[in-house]
Amino acid sequence: AAVNEAMCRLTGQDRDELRARTVTDVLPDAPEESDDRDVEVVAPDGVARWVRVAYSDVELGGRERRLVTLEDVTEAHEVEDRLRRQALHDELTGLPNRRLLVEGLGQALSRARRSAGTLAVFFIDVDDLKRVNDTHGHRGGDTLIVNVARALREALRESDVLARIGGDEFVAVCEDVGDSRTVEDIANGF
Repeated sequence: AAVNEAMCRLTGQDRDELRARTVTDVLPDAPEESDDRDVEVVAPDGVARWVRVAYSDVELGGRERRLVTLEDVTEAHEVEDRLRRQALHDELTGLPNRRLLVEGLGQALSRARRSAGTLAVFFIDVDDLKRVNDTHGHRGGDTLIVNVARALREALRESDVLARIGGDEFVAVCEDVGDSRTVEDIANGF
């Protein structure tokens, strides 16, 4: 089998190693037929890359051969991941945004209905953010929001969801809260 230098760089393996292996040895998640697909390749040095695998059946010297083409599409996957994250998370705090909150809240409500569980939703508004922005500038206001987000996250349980839905507004979704006393305890932690 012929192996080019680009394949060696992409997989982090030398030609002799690659010649002795099949495509599915090198790319375990690669499709076996003409179903083009992107697969993740982790080189021996631990660097992960995304590769688009495509097959073509060709005739060489009167014999049918399979030509496997790999295209490094890592950058495209990174851009897609970044865009998905931006669409679903608040840029300043990294918390889920309103869109992701609505999705998660719907799922939490469904789980609570199915299991006859309990659910608490807290709306948290930061008072006087405008005054902080006017006095200390937007950088000061941003610092306040980041610190409030961190404090709220620390006050919640690991399983609870905290989202930033507006400039100074947060929502916490807490599943399996039990009774009103637990809800009060969570609220008092804010």
